Amino acid sequence: MRYFASWTVLVLFCAFAVAAEPAHKPTASRVSTLPAKISPSPNVAAVTSVGRGQAGYVHYFVITHPDESLEYQVGIELEDQRIAWSVPNAGVIVSEFVKNGTLNANGTLFKIEHLHGLRPFSNDAEMRVLQKELSQRVAQWVDNETPYCLMRKPGERFCLSCGDFVVRILYPGFSPLVPALPKDFAQGRGKAHTTDDLLLYLVGVYNLPDKYSKLARLAALDLPASMRDDITTMIEDSEPDTPAATAIAATPAPTTPVAKTTPEKPARSKIASRRPQNRRL
Repeated sequence: MRYFASWTVLVLFCAFAVAAEPAHKPTASRVSTLPAKISPSPNVAAVTSVGRGQAGYVHYFVITHPDESLEYQVGIELEDQRIAWSVPNAGVIVSEFVKNGTLNANGTLFKIEHLHGLRPFSNDAEMRVLQKELSQRVAQWVDNETPYCLMRKPGERFCLSCGDFVVRILYPGFSPLVPALPKDFAQGRGKAHTTDDLLLYLVGVYNLPDKYSKLARLAALDLPASMRDDITTMIEDSEPDTPAATAIAATPAPTTPVAKTTPEKPARSKIASRRPQNRRL
């Protein structure tokens, strides 16, 4: 299944590919083995569609380009359940939510499938501020007809990828050019961030010390099955193996009935594998 340079030079992060079919998800029965230094975290409010009361939720999609290449798209849900985002060939726009269908971006048709969404802040006060200012934060980019780009070259007009747009809505800075990222995210791991990192941060596992800790915390979260599998694949592909982590990942998952929203997908082509296409923020 799944792009502005480092945070200060604006490399964007949206055109990364979709992960291959995920590995087994970790089981919640192993939560008791969490290391003592890892404290419980607020549960993640994850959703499988838009809905009332979800203004400000971050939604993830996969789009299929006319050449059949795949790309993650990230957007923000508005109060009326439309999606604000920066889209290839269109720039920053507001469009109707599409669960599974097509999106017309200035004459270019993209196949689009919704993956999952989540509340970006567990703190109610932070969510109220985001929701109160959401329309204004989005409007400045829409009114300026901000174009979409993969990387802005010196002297070219300011542009945004979908990921660049989302972090500026969630974490606006004193200047629109640079978002005010949380310290525990901006300083994490000493390297350029990716969209995978953003998702890991939003679900509360980004700063945990190793694969074992991340998988154990992930097992404790109440997430849609597809979202859990996707994040498990991110962790498995980006962290070194340890015996404990391998044991957790190999443990059969508990059987919990989950509503099936889309048919089983055929194996993805190479361009759809996550790791080679993962891009910096």
